[in-house]
Amino acid sequence: MKKITNLEIGTITYFLIRSCLFSICFNTLIQVSKQDSYISIIIGAIIGIIPLSVFYLLFNYEPSLNIFQKIKVLLGKYLGSIVNVILVLLIFSISIILFNDLITFIRYQYLDNTPIFIISIAFGLVIYYTLIKGINSILRASSIFFFMCIILFIISISGLIFKIDISNYTPSLINNYYRGSFLCLSYNLLPMILLLLIPKERIVQNSKSFKFIIIFYLIAILSVLMTLLSVIGIFGWKLSILYNYPEFQILKYVYFKGLSSKLDSILYLQCLFDTVIYIIFSSFFIFNGVITILKKKRNIIRIIIPLLFIIFNEKISNIFLLKSLSFQTISNIIFIIITSILFILVISLLFKKENPNKNSCNS
Repeated sequence: MKKITNLEIGTITYFLIRSCLFSICFNTLIQVSKQDSYISIIIGAIIGIIPLSVFYLLFNYEPSLNIFQKIKVLLGKYLGSIVNVILVLLIFSISIILFNDLITFIRYQYLDNTPIFIISIAFGLVIYYTLIKGINSILRASSIFFFMCIILFIISISGLIFKIDISNYTPSLINNYYRGSFLCLSYNLLPMILLLLIPKERIVQNSKSFKFIIIFYLIAILSVLMTLLSVIGIFGWKLSILYNYPEFQILKYVYFKGLSSKLDSILYLQCLFDTVIYIIFSSFFIFNGVITILKKKRNIIRIIIPLLFIIFNEKISNIFLLKSLSFQTISNIIFIIITSILFILVISLLFKKENPNKNSCNS
């Protein structure tokens, strides 16, 4: 197996955090917390220390295993398989929603004369290709895209900062900023679970890995916070909630004299990279989960996963469950499922540490 660098671990953390907070959480956060949304982000980031601590505990346990293998070791074959199935279904459901949003946005922004089905097939082929090439391919891509996205982000903020109305930041402290913090925390849990797919032993100089994860976690949160401040500062919260994706809409206001009027189409790439990398990485997560659960041939699963993305994307408008749930309800479901799983895993881990002799006898 090819080794993974700490930079790759850090950059994938950056993209996973941003994709969850932007693509799923952003608009709902403003609806819930209004002008206090930036307070919610800050509180959510601080509370995020808790899932980071749990991640650290599980990351160091059996460093040669991925999350699905660790679950089976901690919970046993049958209960472990049930938990793994739940995790795979959860990540797949979230990924399908993001996949649908990505394809729809690309169609209307860049390829308005191209059928959605054709775009879905193109991305399905990308998923299939990366599943063949291995997880190192998307990790290397994330480290390259990171620097591109940082440059685009700096350009975006520089073009927006002088258009901000500071009066839009006046906190009311009577809005549901605590609910917004809970929302941020819920969507911060997903990346922590996804990152556990990578065994610690596969990382070069893995003693520094957690430091890189924390650093890039903070960079991602800071970028989301600055974008949120730009959105509220320019639009105000009342106008912001009218847009499905205010983080995209705000980029239309970036202007530099002498540059192309289509600058926003280039700046959109930073948000698109977030979603694309999340979808591909989650495909690896699903792929490994299915292999662990079913122990089927890898080649068949590599074909089935992209096909499922394409088929479900075509049918998603008819899937009542996915379309009827608000993102706030989805965040509640995510929080309940993942916190329950993490709680069970931590308790099992602590029990095994306290009773090593008993566990070795049973094995």
